[in-house]
Amino acid sequence: MLVFFCPEARYHVAVKSKQELMPGEDLLLRVTFQLTYKIPPFHLAISNQAVYWHDLKFFTLNRAVVDFKRLENRKITEVRTRRLPPYGVWAFAAFLIVIGVVMVRLMYLPDQHNISGWPFAFIIGGLVAPFTAKGRTALEVVTDDKTYRWQPPLVVDEASRQEIKDLFQSILQSCEKSGLRVVQI
Repeated sequence: MLVFFCPEARYHVAVKSKQELMPGEDLLLRVTFQLTYKIPPFHLAISNQAVYWHDLKFFTLNRAVVDFKRLENRKITEVRTRRLPPYGVWAFAAFLIVIGVVMVRLMYLPDQHNISGWPFAFIIGGLVAPFTAKGRTALEVVTDDKTYRWQPPLVVDEASRQEIKDLFQSILQSCEKSGLRVVQI
């Protein structure tokens, strides 16, 4: 049974797996990544024989228990980081700016006397949103029959961006040690 504890988080997350390590299998990396308590944590384990990918259930009563899917190295084609296209975030930013401008126009009609900061917040949010998508990457584990993908959350601050980059680097280095093909796209 694999049990992970995340000392950096606000609370400890115990992750139990139905899979046990095989005889002669050495664990190279254990990851429990959670930037805030509002987003679900990402769990990953890499050994010299397999990659343990978190298996998200559609409905669960206990969010602290996560099952792992064992992906054997011989079935994995490659592990890659792929740059995510920013077009969805750009469209959302344009939508925020348009909504903000319309709200400002409606707020300054002659018969309106309500002044609010919300329209300006929408405009500023629309101007800041494209910078959150800059350089965003996803982690993919490609097997013979399926691709497993994890997209980290959108972050604005440089410290969180660097934490995600360091996480990806440690995962890719462990995959190389395990003998997997690593590709950065």
